[in-house]
Formats: sequence, C-alpha cells, structure tokens
Amino acid sequence: MCEWRVFFQVQPTAGARAAAEDTNLSAIKTLFPGLERGSVEERTDLYFPYSAAVGVKARGIGLERPHGEDTVEVKLRTATEEGGYETWVKHRWNWDSVKAKLKKRDLPPDPGLPQLGDLECRVQKRRRSTRMDGLKIEFTEVRVVFDASIGRSDEEWVSVCVEGSGKGIQAMSSTVLPQCKAVAHEGTVSVMGYPKFVLQRASAAP
Repeated sequence: MCEWRVFFQVQPTAGARAAAEDTNLSAIKTLFPGLERGSVEERTDLYFPYSAAVGVKARGIGLERPHGEDTVEVKLRTATEEGGYETWVKHRWNWDSVKAKLKKRDLPPDPGLPQLGDLECRVQKRRRSTRMDGLKIEFTEVRVVFDASIGRSDEEWVSVCVEGSGKGIQAMSSTVLPQCKAVAHEGTVSVMGYPKFVLQRASAAP
C-alpha cells in the first residue's frame, strides 16, 4: 500500500464546530466532489505508539485493551519516497506476539519510549472517501483522546490521505498540500503517516 498523508489543525473560528468545519474545510472538500456524496465511516482505534516506521493498533474498539491472543493490526513501513509518500505492509498479529516479531525483524521502538502497551492514545475518526484519477482520497476528522490521568486535553485534527501509485500520488499531493496549508492553523501542517502522528501526539508535553 502506497500513501501520502497530511495532518493539520484548522484555523480557530467562532461558532459551533459544525459551522467552523463548513467554513474552513470547504476549500478541500471542493477539490473532491465525491466526498460530499460518500457515506461517513466513524470508529475509534486504540494506538500503542512505537516508532515512525511501525504502527500498532486495536482497530475499531470501544474501551477494551487487547490481551493474549487478541488480534491487533501492525503496520510496517517498507519505503519512504521523495515528496513524503510511504509504502506500508499491514499484518494481523496476536497481541502477545507483537514484541517478539518486531524484535525478530530488527524494528526497535523509538528511543525513550516505555514498553509497548504502556503508552497509548485513542483516535476517534470520522472519515469520508472517494476515488479520483485512479487514486483513493480520504478526508478524516480526527480527535485524539488522552487518558484523564495524564492531564492532556483532547485534540482536534484533520487528515487528508492519497493512496495509489507513486507517480499519481506525487501529482495529486502537489495540488492538495497548498489547499491544506490555506485553511490550516499556522505551524500545524505535517506530512506523515499515522504511526509518526500518534507517536508525536502521545509524546508531546502537556
């Protein structure tokens, strides 16, 4: 799977969240008319930050944590290309086997991280998707929810993702990125995958 993904926060706007969304994100939505017609997918994923090249999550969960033979999704980055697009391979592994399998592949955690499973964050997603020029386009409203015990306020983000062939992604991302910057709060635009995003958000100072 080859993808290019950008995260950003929307410029503050007075009024209700829905009104702010309509005002600030209209520039991106007009790029992909199919997004308005598509169905909305909503789910919550529980992420266990590990590194920018490895994503570990329990997909579409409620409040439960994985244990023992529970299956989790492990996403491994196999390549990073010019322009910020990345190639990923997804695996479904039992929770108890994740650490051993990552060690066998010589994929260490980010320096300074606690043991896998000690650091977590829940990501609520509200996503629309469409297809354009042979590419899959995703527009996701993201809410990062932290455990109350660490004293962090929840965060609101937006993610736009382009999936497909490398050449197609490069062409599309060069159009999408300026539009994102036009509506983003200054200094919040970052091109990265979910593993690096959740690692940064979970590791950031309160």
